[in-house]
Amino acid sequence: WYPPGNSDSPRPLADEAELAQLESLASSRRAALVFAAPGGELSLRELDFTRAEKRHIGKSLPFLLEEEFAADIDELHFAARSLGPLRLGVATCSRSCMEHWQQLLAALPPLTRWLPEALLLPWQADELVVVVERDVVVVRYGLNQGFSIEPELAPTLLAALAQSSEFTAVIVYSSEQGAASA
Repeated sequence: WYPPGNSDSPRPLADEAELAQLESLASSRRAALVFAAPGGELSLRELDFTRAEKRHIGKSLPFLLEEEFAADIDELHFAARSLGPLRLGVATCSRSCMEHWQQLLAALPPLTRWLPEALLLPWQADELVVVVERDVVVVRYGLNQGFSIEPELAPTLLAALAQSSEFTAVIVYSSEQGAASA
């Protein structure tokens, strides 16, 4: 877990003192507890819909996106947030993945929010934001667009994204800035 303002390595919740600190923070309500859902397990998209669809969008969302997934929609978990009057940001993962996360987090204080890790990155319109870590590259390029990918696969995908005329800036964060920028 990362306490507010922490930029160091994550702190292990297996450590009883760390768990106690998290529980204290949660009970005092000094900070919201957010679960950063691993981006490699999620699919993010933005969805426009009509006024007629708005009334039943919660129930019809899986069916509107059914063609975009190889998996049976009954095996998928959909979470949506409003991006405007007729626009949703949608995150999708497998139901088994969601159940696994719920089991892992069951012993913790209640979490205020669950967010895909890519959406925790700072972002402004027209930016491509990249965080390079040793074992993952996290990318955000829209209000509800981003992904996580293995470092070996990132250069090709990032080069294609960076060539897009929709980005005026590519921002790279890394503990090894020179190597990451290259």
